[in-house]
Amino acid sequence: YELEIRPGWSLVSFPYLIDDNSLLSMLGEGIIIDVISAGLAATWIADSLDYFGSLATIECDQGYWFNNVRTESYTVVLNDNIPCDRCSEDTDGDGSYDSAITLQNDYNFISYTGSNNSSIDDAIPEEFSNCFDKIIGDNVSALCISDNNDECFWVGSLADLGLNMNSGYIVDVSESCLDDDGLLDFYWDCNDDFSRNNDVDFQLENFDFKVNQSTLQSFYYFNRSSLDNLDFNEGDYILVYNDNVLSGSRAW
Repeated sequence: YELEIRPGWSLVSFPYLIDDNSLLSMLGEGIIIDVISAGLAATWIADSLDYFGSLATIECDQGYWFNNVRTESYTVVLNDNIPCDRCSEDTDGDGSYDSAITLQNDYNFISYTGSNNSSIDDAIPEEFSNCFDKIIGDNVSALCISDNNDECFWVGSLADLGLNMNSGYIVDVSESCLDDDGLLDFYWDCNDDFSRNNDVDFQLENFDFKVNQSTLQSFYYFNRSSLDNLDFNEGDYILVYNDNVLSGSRAW
């Protein structure tokens, strides 16, 4: 199994592990220098040739921010890999299955183990349809807009793109969905009929408009605009500036 990590920060997850799932065994030496998950973090210490911090291992159900210090992409290669349990099946062959993700109130870093490129509506089972207010990925996000019938309508770039098995996501869990212990055992719907080929592509092609990905990313949603009065053409870009510094871009 191979996972490509872009330069700078990326929000990822792993559908496969190896027997030794420590950070050093999974990521190698000195290229991914920072790893962050929910309430946990580790950094690479060159003098010790190892990671130090509260985060020690990569887990199947977690999402992670990785900081690739290189100027080019780095490929994580897992030989003799073990598939993570998914779709309520014993895919790792250990005699049991555990594809549930235990979530708490507020924000959680989670993996995605459903059908690749599924829409959010299809990937979230009906029993959890009102448990998430927002889902955040790497340079993408989606917001739940409830209608008069309390039905969730997802909007945003992630709603258009669908969910990817190699990506990590940050989900905001509603308190109303938690049990008496303050937890929610969540799972993704894995109906392969839901997977789709999505023609929407938000990847940046014009590198003159490239920005550095940050863990402090922000997203803006507008319910009204006058952009229809402007003359946009295919290949044009909408650019966002902060004090004359390019901080965001998206192809029209």
